Amino acid sequence: MLRRFLNKCAISAVQPIIAKRDVLQRAQHPSAKVFHLLGKCARYVYYRTMQKREDYLLNIQGVWLKNRDDATFIYCLRGYYGFAYSQHLKSKKRPFTFIDIGANIGLYSLIALKNKNCTWVHAFDPDPETIPYLQANLDFTGLRNFSLHPYAVSDVAGVASLNTREGHSGNSTISDPTFDVTGTQSVTVVNYEYLNSIIPQDNSDVSIKIDVEGHDLQVLRSLDKCEFLPRVTEIFAELNANLSDSSQVLEWFAQHGFVESWRTGTDHWEDVLFVRIQNANK
Repeated sequence: MLRRFLNKCAISAVQPIIAKRDVLQRAQHPSAKVFHLLGKCARYVYYRTMQKREDYLLNIQGVWLKNRDDATFIYCLRGYYGFAYSQHLKSKKRPFTFIDIGANIGLYSLIALKNKNCTWVHAFDPDPETIPYLQANLDFTGLRNFSLHPYAVSDVAGVASLNTREGHSGNSTISDPTFDVTGTQSVTVVNYEYLNSIIPQDNSDVSIKIDVEGHDLQVLRSLDKCEFLPRVTEIFAELNANLSDSSQVLEWFAQHGFVESWRTGTDHWEDVLFVRIQNANK
């Protein structure tokens, strides 16, 4: 009982502590060191009290993940992808549909599902070795307001070669890889026509996450023809200068009325939240 209580406290504390630490570090505030230490303490308590059910582990952001021998699983379990976007998803106050393009094992889909204002989650991932874990994680929530789509998304529908790296499922891509490829599989690719067929025509907000290892621009070009694009209030994207032309991606957002809300990461790899100009100050 005490173990579960301490674990819950650590999960509740670590996200706001790390978020505050990051803000202070960017401002070069001396108190950042205090929050850095507090974050390490919260992580330590989480690791020592980690909860397990059957073959599932409760990750540091409070969602259950099926155990897997994979680097991406470890990163998701321990919160190495950061807390800014997960906190953002949890805090959304208006009804929204969440489209997770490049979901992998479903970290952000699962976090979105925890928000009572999330009406539906559409999780896309083409990797046949990852799909069973994504399905298992979604099913384990006990919820039913989600759909799993075992496809890649691009501007042209058809079939493509998925390049994979053994032991790190997050390095899968249908673009030219920059990693050592250990496997290649044919996967189905869908475009705007499929997206239009699954997103209902209503007035609810649409939030999109794109993590496609260099295929960002092709996904955005497909969104160009989506009937629901005017309802998209925000797009969270991983930008990697080594994988794609970030300047063209940024130009797409500017042309479609999106501005940068915040970003985290390094010079070559960054997570950026883009929001509609009319929503930028909300």
